[in-house]
Amino acid sequence: MRNLVHILFWGMCVLAVASCRKPSAMEFFVLNEDRGEDGLYRYELDLSDSLATYDVYLYSRIDEQSSTLSQLDDIPMAAYWTAPDGEVYKDSFYFPVRDAKKGFFSSEYKLLYREGIAPVQRGKWRLHIDVAQYEGVPVLRGLGVAYKTIKD
Repeated sequence: MRNLVHILFWGMCVLAVASCRKPSAMEFFVLNEDRGEDGLYRYELDLSDSLATYDVYLYSRIDEQSSTLSQLDDIPMAAYWTAPDGEVYKDSFYFPVRDAKKGFFSSEYKLLYREGIAPVQRGKWRLHIDVAQYEGVPVLRGLGVAYKTIKD
């Protein structure tokens, strides 16, 4: 009986260690009203796996009639990537307003922002995204970032 208890105990320990693996995908969502004082959406991404590349997605929702959105231009955005050593890289791009899963009063967005990222430095990166906010640009409900680890 004592041997059976030991076997069960060690078996549970092995299962517990195996279940502590880091997930292959992570996502974070920041509501519009929870942006930083400077208006930036802020995230931290763990890009430390030296054997992986990463796909990064952006997602959001805009509460506006789809007929109104179809007449608007894409939203200018700027991403500021801060490497573990503090070096900052800027990336400017446009968020496609017309490429949405449309409802009558709300549209959902999910776009592949960058594919196959192989960071110059491995570790925790900070990502701050600046979304243009001026008249004629729809207001995002918030902005989410999701990233997936790709192993070859």
